[in-house]
Amino acid sequence: MNLNMIIGYVVIAAGIGFMTYLVLWSRKTIKKIAEKDLNSAREIIGDFRNGR
Repeated sequence: MNLNMIIGYVVIAAGIGFMTYLVLWSRKTIKKIAEKDLNSAREIIGDFRNGR
């Protein structure tokens, strides 16, 4: 294998890892919103600012 293929594989693996992280993070965030029964964007933003 040449250097370009190795770099390509590393970039693809990093991209898949980053997308997986974003999916897991968003699922966790959505679960928090659902558990607290927040209805508006103002409530969600206020809760995240005060809750962290």
